[in-house]
Amino acid sequence: MKAKVVINLVKINKKIIPDKIYVYRLFNDPEEELQKEGYSIYRLAYENVGIVIDPENLIIATTKELEYEGEFIPEGEISFSELRNDYQSKLVLRLLKENGIGEYELSKLLRKFRKPKTFGDYKVIPSVEMSVIKHDEDFYLVIHIIHQIQSMKTLWELVNKDPKELEEFLMTHKENLMLKDIASPLKTVYKPCFEEYTKKPKLDHNQEIVKYWYNYHIERYWNTPEAKLEFYRKFGQVDLKQPAILAKFASKIKKNKNYKIYLLPQLVVPTYNAEQLESDVAKEILEYTKLMPEERKELLENILAEVDSDIIDKSLSEIEVEKIAQELENKIRVRDDKGNSVPISQLNVQKSQLLLWTNYSRKYPVILPYEVPEKFRKIREIPMFIILDSGLLADIQNFATNEFRELVKSMYYSLAKKYNSLAKKARSTNEIGLPFLDFRGKEKVITEDLNSDKGIIEVVEQVSSFMKGKELGLAFIAARNKLSSEKFEEIKRRLFNLNVISQVVNEDTLKNKRDKYDRNRLDLFVRHNLLFQVLSKLGVKYYVLDYRFNYDYIIGIDVAPMKRSEGYIGGSAVMFDSQGYIRKIVPIKIGEQRGESVDMNEFFKEMVDKFKEFNIKLDNKKILLLRDGRITNNEEEGLKYISEMFDIEVVTMDVIKNHPVRAFANMKMYFNLGGAIYLIPHKLKQAKGTPIPIKLAKKRIIKNGKVEKQSITRQDVLDIFILTRLNYGSISADMRLPAPVHYAHKFANAIRNEWKIKEEFLAEGFLYFV
Repeated sequence: MKAKVVINLVKINKKIIPDKIYVYRLFNDPEEELQKEGYSIYRLAYENVGIVIDPENLIIATTKELEYEGEFIPEGEISFSELRNDYQSKLVLRLLKENGIGEYELSKLLRKFRKPKTFGDYKVIPSVEMSVIKHDEDFYLVIHIIHQIQSMKTLWELVNKDPKELEEFLMTHKENLMLKDIASPLKTVYKPCFEEYTKKPKLDHNQEIVKYWYNYHIERYWNTPEAKLEFYRKFGQVDLKQPAILAKFASKIKKNKNYKIYLLPQLVVPTYNAEQLESDVAKEILEYTKLMPEERKELLENILAEVDSDIIDKSLSEIEVEKIAQELENKIRVRDDKGNSVPISQLNVQKSQLLLWTNYSRKYPVILPYEVPEKFRKIREIPMFIILDSGLLADIQNFATNEFRELVKSMYYSLAKKYNSLAKKARSTNEIGLPFLDFRGKEKVITEDLNSDKGIIEVVEQVSSFMKGKELGLAFIAARNKLSSEKFEEIKRRLFNLNVISQVVNEDTLKNKRDKYDRNRLDLFVRHNLLFQVLSKLGVKYYVLDYRFNYDYIIGIDVAPMKRSEGYIGGSAVMFDSQGYIRKIVPIKIGEQRGESVDMNEFFKEMVDKFKEFNIKLDNKKILLLRDGRITNNEEEGLKYISEMFDIEVVTMDVIKNHPVRAFANMKMYFNLGGAIYLIPHKLKQAKGTPIPIKLAKKRIIKNGKVEKQSITRQDVLDIFILTRLNYGSISADMRLPAPVHYAHKFANAIRNEWKIKEEFLAEGFLYFV
């Protein structure tokens, strides 16, 4: 079904398009000679209303005819249409800025209607990001509202103006740290640079460099008497104790990733994602930053009304979208109490009702697991732990202890005893192996401060003493809201190093998600969601798709190069079969690599060999291969290599989750824009928020070592949509990303965070890292 939806694009007046483009080749890269001044080929192009079109050969295209000064040679004149489409869009964006329509100007307009807000030590600043898309020979400005979270203190203040503390701070936060230059009106965000082997930050203690960059800001941005007074009032005199931090642009899309610059701790602040903050602050900030479609639309309309120019339209554009058919929603097969595989619709239940029968309700049919891992079947006893955060109130701790015990009883009585008796009847026609979960009330209750390193170490020591000689343990954790996602990650990772799979339940859930009929229990659906998540982590799967893909296998990959005790890890691969059943999860081990890059020929060859170890041969097969982000040229070469070596037909496309396009409607749909497909596979159930589409682009068919580019078809879109139904992290919610991509990315993150790699668990689909 078709519909019209407003999107965050405005049409650009074609009068901005120049007739001629001048192309120049530079003799030398100014970046080498003028590094100290923060100069580069990109700045040279920018200052002459142009763009870089070939950074390797130092070629720029500008709208200005430059005077020859011995620094470059003219390469000739071309028409605008002769530029590549992506370069046309970049040049139009530069011309908008030249005409007073830039991110800085639109952000100032936005803040007339949405003020910055302070949350404790953090400030949330509404801003605008701009990009240009070419669609049907017209150009459109994409206006995206974002919220930047930054420290209220400068980096130098945060480390108590101590160079040693600064180095420790940078080392501790090196994975996620971003620094914003608040002494520049551009407010550019940078990533600090680190030594390749020692991983120490690149700091320069030369006082002349510190003085240079301090004065550089004054001369460039604060160069009137009034502005200088304001600069000194805001930042004070230069502190020569501080070292300069070598950094690079955080955005690899907008800037040259190799271009470096020096930052002064006195003039920068750390910026954050909400996930990096304590959860109570993060919750407040996320609540503030979530905007309903109508709220975003209204803010953009207010901005456009303030723009004094006819270069862009004053109204947002509409686009035709295709709604996702309702019959695709519940494409799931389950096993009934006789062990037969049936469509879930035949049992007249929904996916969210898979486990409701465990409350001994005759209203709901018994649903057996679709498959239970062989390793899990053989385990006779699983030690059970209840871990309580001492920061919780006593009544919450007591409630959590009782609730977790009830959940264990549900698993023991319903999932073990009743399933096993049913399975015996079913085994005559179906080999359904089921576990015997022997908890027998022997759970260990541990209470410690989970917000402290000492408390976490104490938990690990106590669990370790109970896990001697045991293959697998299970822990339910009650945690306060103040715990950051980093603390959550650390606790779960340390427990899994002891073979203990964990499930965290936070304070909000324990306090606010109570059953309305029985305040001594959690809400019924919350209980079953927890059981579903725990069993998924233990490898127990309750359904497959009632749908067949036109591929032998669907594989999600993620590249995460790092040295581990197990060897050099290149990343992860997660395999699903043609009916959406998760077959294998494997780490990709490769030989020693140079730097952060990975030899993708070796990566994909190792992937094929790894699956072969489990008697899954990819030779002569057709596979759909997906990853989170763009398929790089290096990865494409690797796919050409295995397609020729193993006679594999590979279909692949970019699956991009981070982009600025938004559609102001909360429904499942897709639309074509600028040669890409934007798919919204989920509908937000929360009170606030705007759905974010995933972008599908650049479909390739790779066969016999050759690449054929094709358009993305409606069937491709529906395949991706169906793959988002395979969410094992929630009994009812939809996923934004297709399942193979989601789980490959989750496992790659676990590798990066130094989770223990248990291949015998991964091989049987244990999702312990989720």
